Amino acid sequence: MYRLNLKNNEATLAAGIGNSSTVDSATLVRVTNESGGSVVVGLQTAGFVGFATMTMLNNTTEVIEKRGSDLIHVLGGDVSVVKIGFTN
Repeated sequence: MYRLNLKNNEATLAAGIGNSSTVDSATLVRVTNESGGSVVVGLQTAGFVGFATMTMLNNTTEVIEKRGSDLIHVLGGDVSVVKIGFTN
């Protein structure tokens, strides 16, 4: 069994590719969508080359693994993000 270890305070990631963030250079990010609708979460390299997207339904939470330099952006609504880790 593991425990979730929060590494920083939760922050709002505003919709729009211009608001892309590394989330404090996180390699694990908890993303919570309480925007009232579905959103598309995208990952891109530090050079702004997109390589993955997923749709998140309203009132859902996902954990995304990424490289520390990779950026996360969201389209369709704001989400909450926080850098996390797992521990025993």
